[in-house]
Amino acid sequence: MLILTAFLYSFQLYADFSGYSDIALASSRILGLEITDNFNTPYLSTNFSQFWSRWHISLSNWFQDYIFTPFVWTNPLKKISEKPPVLAAVVIVFVVSGIWHGNTWNFVVWGCCHALFRVGEELIHRRFGRPKKKQGPAAFWGKCAAVFTLTTLSQVFFRSRDIPSALWYLAHMFSAPSSGSLAVDIYAGVRAGFDATPVLIYAYIAFCVLGLAILIALDCIRYFRLKGKSLTVALDRMKPGARWLCYYALIALIMAGFIMNNGGYGASASFIYNNF
Repeated sequence: MLILTAFLYSFQLYADFSGYSDIALASSRILGLEITDNFNTPYLSTNFSQFWSRWHISLSNWFQDYIFTPFVWTNPLKKISEKPPVLAAVVIVFVVSGIWHGNTWNFVVWGCCHALFRVGEELIHRRFGRPKKKQGPAAFWGKCAAVFTLTTLSQVFFRSRDIPSALWYLAHMFSAPSSGSLAVDIYAGVRAGFDATPVLIYAYIAFCVLGLAILIALDCIRYFRLKGKSLTVALDRMKPGARWLCYYALIALIMAGFIMNNGGYGASASFIYNNF
């Protein structure tokens, strides 16, 4: 249950943050303003360099322009080494990114985890060479799974209240499984957190499965068919009837999502990234 929850949180965080980034993009476009895209299929990245060029792009670009590049150019470590301190700059960027998200140690550890991933990846590339751009399906999906799994493990620190809570969670993820049924645990969790009515419990689970399937399908379409272009391109290519059917279906799902997200009816919508 803990493993499932951790992976589903990764999808929840992505859907939440990229979703309201899309709200900002659409709202600005209505006003005639074009702002940069903030996400571009990050969970289909085969390495962490790709991941951070596709996740929270606006913040990554800011760190690139105002911390990474100036630090490398000025090289305050030139008394130690004349080579550009690229790896040191990477570590600083991710530690600062952790502090930007919150002033608690669990966010710092989260940033250090990604610094470790990114530096380790760079050292492997320097030692064995960079992988070929063209790779087979097994290599592609294997690398995507590795990046996604490591990202998910780091986000345990991101989600937890403090470091002891995160360490407890990670330790119990890999302990002996409980004797209870996973399906029963899921049902009990939804019952406690959403609604006790059996019909609504099953509706909530079905909605989450449908939403996850749509999210994965749209990212695959964007990555493989549109080559990273906005999904708006795919909508523009549709016939008017099909396009408007998609619009109304999405509106219905959004309205249902606001209800599901808040655990009932009548509550105001909230987003995870309101806190940052």
